[in-house]
Amino acid sequence: MIAHERAHAHGWHSADVLFAEILCIVFWFHPLAHWYRTALRTVHEYLADAAASRQADRKQYGLLLIGQSQSGMPIAFANHFFQSPLKQRLVMLTKKASAPLRALKFGLLAPAAMLFALLFRQAPAIAQAVDEKHLEFVRELESKGWMRTDTVVTFDPNTYQETVQIVRNSVAPEVDGSGNLVYHYTEVQPQFPGGQEALNKFLTDHLKYPDAAKKAGAEGIATVRFVVNQDGTISKARAIASSGFNMREDMLEAAENVVLSMPKWIPAQHKGKAVGCSLNFPINFSLRSKPVEAPSFPNAPDKTTLVEPLFPGDLSKFLFENVKYPETARKANAEGKVFVEFTVKEDGSLADFKQVNTNISVHPDLVAEAIRVIKIMPKWKPAVKDGKVVKTKYTLPIIFKLDGFTELNELDALPEYPGGQPELYKFLGNNVIYPEAAKRAGEEGMVVIVFVVEANGALSSFETVKTARKDFADEVIRVLKQSPTWKPAMKNGKAVKVKYTLPFKFQMLGDK
Repeated sequence: MIAHERAHAHGWHSADVLFAEILCIVFWFHPLAHWYRTALRTVHEYLADAAASRQADRKQYGLLLIGQSQSGMPIAFANHFFQSPLKQRLVMLTKKASAPLRALKFGLLAPAAMLFALLFRQAPAIAQAVDEKHLEFVRELESKGWMRTDTVVTFDPNTYQETVQIVRNSVAPEVDGSGNLVYHYTEVQPQFPGGQEALNKFLTDHLKYPDAAKKAGAEGIATVRFVVNQDGTISKARAIASSGFNMREDMLEAAENVVLSMPKWIPAQHKGKAVGCSLNFPINFSLRSKPVEAPSFPNAPDKTTLVEPLFPGDLSKFLFENVKYPETARKANAEGKVFVEFTVKEDGSLADFKQVNTNISVHPDLVAEAIRVIKIMPKWKPAVKDGKVVKTKYTLPIIFKLDGFTELNELDALPEYPGGQPELYKFLGNNVIYPEAAKRAGEEGMVVIVFVVEANGALSSFETVKTARKDFADEVIRVLKQSPTWKPAMKNGKAVKVKYTLPFKFQMLGDK
């Protein structure tokens, strides 16, 4: 990196930058002046990279650049608004020097470009960068008839139960009032003119925080959904309060107005043609910071709220390896759920252990075992409130249940679908079909199926514990019966049969 900066100094790049800044001040109204300043800085980086790579291995230097770029997370309203120059710098590092004749031909492009700039008054079109991964995703989505399948998995470390939610949505293009198609996903996404930085500046300069909302101390995040039309104009802006916020109507209206006042965007491209595309992004109204500041990343907690303490690592694995069913409680056929409350201190250590919900009768040895296991836990990641580490109370439930089968806590290895949980979720996602009758009725609900994983890995004894509709349970059982042979549970080196509980949620969601 020292060689990189030394190359900047030896090349008098600071003088070039100063000249470019003066040029932009004088010709502030001309886009070419700003383009020239950006291009000049980019070329400076190429030259400095070339000089630095001559003093070290190019591969190692490239890895260093990548490492430097990952030191922080940029704030962005949407993934497609921000384009990093790192990739092009790495490409330039690996390129060979051009032949003299080829360099001469390339040099002729500069006067030709100047000639075209003089002949045509229109500003040059801004090329939209193509995200290859996004392009592949859109093409695959289109090949499947614009049907998107989302699989949401939640694992409860206290009950060893997985909740699998399969959501199938149609994201096919819609026809607007003028008969034009409006896409939800396109090969090249629309872009704000000038990119992310220009979008941030526009929102900062034009978003108006309602005076009444300020006086009332109202804050929150509004998610604005709008359409970028074929010609780049904005229409159909609609703001709603993001999850967890109760926004005022005047704040939602302000968010809609600032979006509708935007200049023309560079429209989306699909199959080589400009098309309409719907977008949405959050706008944060905050009295503690700039009103347009967006979350750093999706689902990030606001720094003014309490961030709960967190167990370091896999809590389910820790409980599986350490919780032992007390023999006295087993002989007494005692079961129950023990709620243990404890304090997570600022340094992550645990203290003040006690059982809560004592109105529920639980065998005392079960309570003692639950508290014992929590006491031997490693230090947790402490809670954070208003950006500061604080101590807080936490309640953890531990379930003790006898069902006539080998206890999960006594196993050497849990039963497993071939390929592990990711393959199980993929199998369910590809085979579960939302019942047509339930779909027409708009009904949703949870299904809980208990089945036995035999010692030979086969599934049997399917039982519906809970279901919103009979056809929901029938569909899940139908798919489970088609499952390949599982890897059985193991105890003392032998395969044993165990019961397995699978909650599954049927839910219909529109495109969001």
